[in-house]
Amino acid sequence: MNSHAVATRRSLYLAKNDKIRIRVKCKGVVSKPSTGVDSGGPSTRSRAKCKGKDVIANKGTCPWAVQISRANENQDWLVKTVQDEHKCLQTREVKACTSRYVANLIVQQIQSNPKIPVKALHEELCKKLEVGMSLQKVARAKSMAERIISGDYQVQYGFLRDYVLELLNTNPGTTVRIDVYPETSLSVTTRTFRRIYVCLGALKLGFKSGLRDFLGLDGTFMKGPYPGQVLTAVGLDSNNGIYPGIISAMEKVFPSAEHRFCLRHIQENMKKQWKGKDLSDQLWECGRATTVNHFNRAMDELKKINAEAHAWVSKIPANTWAKSHFSGRAHTDCLLNNLCEVFNSKLDEGRDKPIITCLEYIREYLMKRLCVVQKEIDKCEGLLTPTATTLFEKIKADASKYVAKYNGAGKYQVLQLWVLGDYRFPM
Repeated sequence: MNSHAVATRRSLYLAKNDKIRIRVKCKGVVSKPSTGVDSGGPSTRSRAKCKGKDVIANKGTCPWAVQISRANENQDWLVKTVQDEHKCLQTREVKACTSRYVANLIVQQIQSNPKIPVKALHEELCKKLEVGMSLQKVARAKSMAERIISGDYQVQYGFLRDYVLELLNTNPGTTVRIDVYPETSLSVTTRTFRRIYVCLGALKLGFKSGLRDFLGLDGTFMKGPYPGQVLTAVGLDSNNGIYPGIISAMEKVFPSAEHRFCLRHIQENMKKQWKGKDLSDQLWECGRATTVNHFNRAMDELKKINAEAHAWVSKIPANTWAKSHFSGRAHTDCLLNNLCEVFNSKLDEGRDKPIITCLEYIREYLMKRLCVVQKEIDKCEGLLTPTATTLFEKIKADASKYVAKYNGAGKYQVLQLWVLGDYRFPM
């Protein structure tokens, strides 16, 4: 009935509504022609009382009506009466077009385009339905549609333990821990959620098989009514790509683990007080330093540009944000930092969803990523990964420029060849 009211732009009401009978009528008014002698002059309208409402004498009600009924609650509904003809005028004020009705109407649209602005959605609905509705009603409808899609935020915390049991049952080897706030009163039967730890069994086995003991830990903030953080750990696969989904409490398990600051975040924080392209470029020059001397020279240049910014940056330990920690692990450290940022960017669509929906979004993304990587593996030829093959070919090309010369006592000296035309001379 609501769909018919919105489609025909009429105001319907329930004249009868119980468990066995429903009768719907139209509120529209049909104007009758005046029966006065002087039809050209103004007509006098008399009013009569009918059930406490004023009824204009020269106007009648719309004949449209539908009645359905059933003998008892166990039987199906049957249409008894249909007068499917409106004689009243259409209206843009349709009460059946409620926020709940609009929410059910736009669920699929919000699911495919969750970031559509409320104003754009309002204009689209007004053109499509041709009924009047306020911007606030559309905003409420969008919020309802998002709750239908993602589930209610508070309700999902109540189903969290059931979700964990299902996760353990369908993913062998998975480790899950739920932590709650302690409750002093034993009479309280509920607990307040604090955090959850998830490590999928398949990813755990894959990380052990890869035997690359590098982990990059990073976090991203959740959105919605219950703010928090999603902490993720990223490893390196055999192709120097992202091996995601390893979640670990680094501060507790590895108290001596190195902590790093993201240079881009340092720059964004610095820009709140000190702006300027020269200052930002010099900060990145400090971050790209691979030796202590290079770093000190870059910091001196930063001080010349802005002494206050230099003092602020100096409070951050250099070995926690400079590119290489001034060691040979520069490439790996920088690579892990980048991979952490890339992985967190992939979780952006799940940060504003309720807890279970957010966890499922991450799990499904990991599943799809593993399938994509497996397809690339199936295309490879040989025993090495594409990145390893490229590096090995470069090493072979560089090795052709060297020669080993025996220098006695079972030892050899590696000499670099000097190429001149078609001749090679050891240097």
